[in-house]
Amino acid sequence: MSPMLSKSKFVAGWQCEKQAYLNANFPKLATPFDSATLARFAGGTRFGILAQSIWPDGVLINSPAFKHDASVAWTKDLIDGDEVDVIFEAGFTALGTRVRADVMIRNSETSKWDLVEVKSSSSAKEVHDVDMAIQRAVLEASGVVVGTTGVMLVDSDYVRDDAEITPEGLFKIVDRTEEVLALLPSVISLNSHLHEVISSETMPDIKIGPHCEEPYDCQYFDYCSKDRPVDWIQNLPGFGLKKVSELESRGVIGISDIGSTEKLNDLQNRAVESTVSKTPWVSDRLSEVLSGVGYPMRFIDFETAAPTVPLFPRTSPREVISFQWSCHTLDSDRSLGHSDYLAGGESDPRREFVESLLRAVGTEGPVLVYSGYEQTTLRGLASLFPDLKSQIDDLLARFVDLLNLLKENYYHPAFRGSFSIKRVLPVMVPGYDYSDLAIGEGETASAAFVDIVEGRVGEDELDDVLYDLLEYCKRDTEAMVRIWQRLESIAANGGS
Repeated sequence: MSPMLSKSKFVAGWQCEKQAYLNANFPKLATPFDSATLARFAGGTRFGILAQSIWPDGVLINSPAFKHDASVAWTKDLIDGDEVDVIFEAGFTALGTRVRADVMIRNSETSKWDLVEVKSSSSAKEVHDVDMAIQRAVLEASGVVVGTTGVMLVDSDYVRDDAEITPEGLFKIVDRTEEVLALLPSVISLNSHLHEVISSETMPDIKIGPHCEEPYDCQYFDYCSKDRPVDWIQNLPGFGLKKVSELESRGVIGISDIGSTEKLNDLQNRAVESTVSKTPWVSDRLSEVLSGVGYPMRFIDFETAAPTVPLFPRTSPREVISFQWSCHTLDSDRSLGHSDYLAGGESDPRREFVESLLRAVGTEGPVLVYSGYEQTTLRGLASLFPDLKSQIDDLLARFVDLLNLLKENYYHPAFRGSFSIKRVLPVMVPGYDYSDLAIGEGETASAAFVDIVEGRVGEDELDDVLYDLLEYCKRDTEAMVRIWQRLESIAANGGS
């Protein structure tokens, strides 16, 4: 018996046939989703539930995924009857493929069922059309007469008022019937082909390329790249999968295989030198650069959230809400202090956030950040609070980007092309990382804050979540201090 496809597995096969094969036959080879991705999925689920509130008389087919046949039978009963005009999560099986339709609306004028797919995006994408096309194909093969096909998106112009969210204003439906109908023949053909693929005893020979991360990151990337050498060319800074695919087609797999004719920038040349020699590259200007920064040094890091559903009055979808900062201060006597701020979630924290930060960093001394995100956030806050713009501008003038400083003056082969602080920290400070933290990266921190604001964190766990948030942000600035101190040690010891 041929394995079944689901809607998500079909879309995965549209992205890459090999992914479809592995999904069907060797799902345990997939890299598990990390906490940030799971938090994003949970947010998407809540978004879909909110969308359903637009049709209060709609009926939800809530049979679990492993009881798909039950959802199909329930759906058929509702369609055959005349009492329900809106169905959520309707189930169908046809063409060897199972689908669940987000929203089906009975059109009394046309006697057809209009199909609506809910996406937490502000614009329609090709993958959305593919998603809807396979649904339409399965519904029509099941005997359903489908009318229009639309995607329900976020209206980025929506502004939340002082009351609760108004779903009718937050969402917009964009008709994609023409685009979906144009795709339908190719989607039906691909569906048939994918069943042949997943039923085959031979795995498709698909090379690594941009499709591994477009439109979604593939869970099988680690499996597909497991045989690559330690010095794989993807481990060069700025080498995306398009470039990697191009070089691999010419037999260039390892960094040591790169010829002198390949055009590289200064950073890439340093990475090649370091990787081939298996030793760190250190700028001969490192000591001079470090000594020019001055004291007291303040190392700062922000946590922000940009939720699809606005958290506070007078905010819009994906408007950046800065809710937390950490600051470590390193004085010339090597003493180290720390201060921080974390919003409680009761109201828009942005003014309190920036005012408390300005007090904490004072008016003198360099302020070190890791990347340009803090600058961007502060510029946004300066626009939001014009009366604070002068103070914010003065603060921005003191900024030193530790990330750029590191890129220009140090490279270790174990960086493997990445200057992410989570990659850099354990290399430069062995034994020190984020693995002991309950919250270990920014997206999870953002999701935790949104959960607090929206009341999904119970009183019995609130203190723990707040503590975890504080510890995570504190770790970021402490990591910056440790990296700085390691650079000082390297400079003092002549590059070793």
